[in-house]
Amino acid sequence: MLSSAYTAVAARMAAIAGGPPDRTYSANEGGGRDQGPGVHGLSWADGAAFTAWAALRPMTELELEKALRGPREPVPDEVGSSYWRVGGFDTWDWHAFKLESQSERTVTVGNAAGRKFAGTHGRGIPELPRDWPADVRGAVFRGDPLYSAGYLCTSGRCDVRTAHADRHPQETCWRAARTAPPGDTIAGRAPVRLDRSIRRAVARLGRPVRCDGALDEWGQPLATIKGAEDVYPLQNRVFVLYHCKDPWRGPDDISAKVYLGSDGEALCVAAAVTDDRHANTNRGDGIAKGDALQMGLVTSEGLHWNLALALTANGVALHQFEGDGEAVVRAADCAVVRDDKASTTRYELRLPLAAMGLKDGEEFGFNVVFFDDDDGNGHLYWIQLAPGLAGGRDVGRYPRFVLAK
Repeated sequence: MLSSAYTAVAARMAAIAGGPPDRTYSANEGGGRDQGPGVHGLSWADGAAFTAWAALRPMTELELEKALRGPREPVPDEVGSSYWRVGGFDTWDWHAFKLESQSERTVTVGNAAGRKFAGTHGRGIPELPRDWPADVRGAVFRGDPLYSAGYLCTSGRCDVRTAHADRHPQETCWRAARTAPPGDTIAGRAPVRLDRSIRRAVARLGRPVRCDGALDEWGQPLATIKGAEDVYPLQNRVFVLYHCKDPWRGPDDISAKVYLGSDGEALCVAAAVTDDRHANTNRGDGIAKGDALQMGLVTSEGLHWNLALALTANGVALHQFEGDGEAVVRAADCAVVRDDKASTTRYELRLPLAAMGLKDGEEFGFNVVFFDDDDGNGHLYWIQLAPGLAGGRDVGRYPRFVLAK
């Protein structure tokens, strides 16, 4: 319920019923124009009280900017609708042409009142949590063309000292948010599958590896990669996102079992990849643009090996992106076998320890990713054992292993 002092301003924004002190307000779609799905013209106190009662929280200005830009790099004078197609942002340009205002009230990072905000959710009562800004001085307006068209930019911001700070007949809006729970597979961080604080011994295989794609000499897999949380970039995890034309459709689209072992003379890597469509039309250093296995290995001396293995239109291809010389590629044995009936691609790779500079008892970091290209136009996403190889190099995030003596 809003106070009667709001009656004059709210008349063009909301339908009002009842008399003081029991007035009720609801979205008003009259007046000759569409008012949208909610009540406009709310003050900070109005929106914050409702948000606390609904067990939500205010949105920060950095969250709003991320909702607009998504994973894209920022560019000067950037303007556009939400990358993730978050509702409400698509109307900013329309309002600019109508010379009306649709500002978003967000928690600012520009002063102490805003930076105190810790993201606490409301408790089901109108009383605000202690970390929330008590009034509009802890907020900043985003997307408000009333004062300058520049405020429509993705990073455009309008200080509350120069904008209408309280209830106003212009279309000042309120947006509430809620933090995704731990374990969320859509927006959550990469799973900690192999904790880096634990050194894992590389299994000694019972018999030599034959690189034939059969995988019958391997035991239990090191890991199974099959969840939405393993898919990168994040926007490819679900269908509903506007910029994702062909997202991951589940484990039958792409998933993998990863194997790692040693036969005493070589490090052996294998994978059984479930993939509904196999495509790779590339050569040389482009083979990782199609369906491929890419592995990274960093030795205790800091030497990084970066290799890709793929079944291309021209046959099996092994390419080295990083490493010390060509000894590993020349001495390696490998195979990639595609079974279209079973929708499975099997990879095997045998890398001589001496050529890689590895010895028994030595620690090393290891990582592997699998790219998915369904139509020959290049991969749109990948699944990964751990972060640090694709989408931004950070070998410090590779899981750690040690060669058994």
